[in-house]
Amino acid sequence: MAFHHFTKMATGGTMALGLVCAGTLRADVVEDFEDYTDSASLVSSTSGATANVTVELAANGINGGKSFKMTGANNLDPWWSMVKFDVSDFSLSGVDAVTFDAITLKNPGDLDCSIENLWVFLYDVDGNELAANKDLGTTRDYQDNLTTLSIDTSSIDGTVSQVGFLFDAVDYGQSIMLFDNFQTVTVPEPASMMLLGLTGLAFLGRKRRKH
Repeated sequence: MAFHHFTKMATGGTMALGLVCAGTLRADVVEDFEDYTDSASLVSSTSGATANVTVELAANGINGGKSFKMTGANNLDPWWSMVKFDVSDFSLSGVDAVTFDAITLKNPGDLDCSIENLWVFLYDVDGNELAANKDLGTTRDYQDNLTTLSIDTSSIDGTVSQVGFLFDAVDYGQSIMLFDNFQTVTVPEPASMMLLGLTGLAFLGRKRRKH
């Protein structure tokens, strides 16, 4: 699904109304990792089998920009690993979902690449869990295929200061994942959509009167 900023909508009458009626969403980027300078500043904490995971800043990641790169291996018990990183604070007030891009890359020489039971969490500044998606499944589903994943925040309030990834196990060697472009997504309320549509119609009316 393509997300569009309201400010990018055409301001000409019928087109504006059509976009509004189609349920145009607003998406604002809250973390794209471009402000990070090195891998050491990326991770705030790890837990579980910390030797099973390596995190670094990929300089040439998704779409050629900087990305969060996580390499998982199935080496040590307890088999699961948690990685948390700080983000610039952003509010969940009125936000329906937080989305992010993900892709799994096959490690050369390995038969397959699969992180099982991938979870993502959103935390506040005190480390309290605000929201999570514990149903991202196996990363084999989006191997070599850029995929947008989401966390439902429609009934959540609070300010996010930290994001965490947890995975359970890796099959057949190492699994390399890239994450990027965390966005807040807002679905306009019916009243707001109607107002935007009427604004577009008014603009069209003024344009016709000028001609």
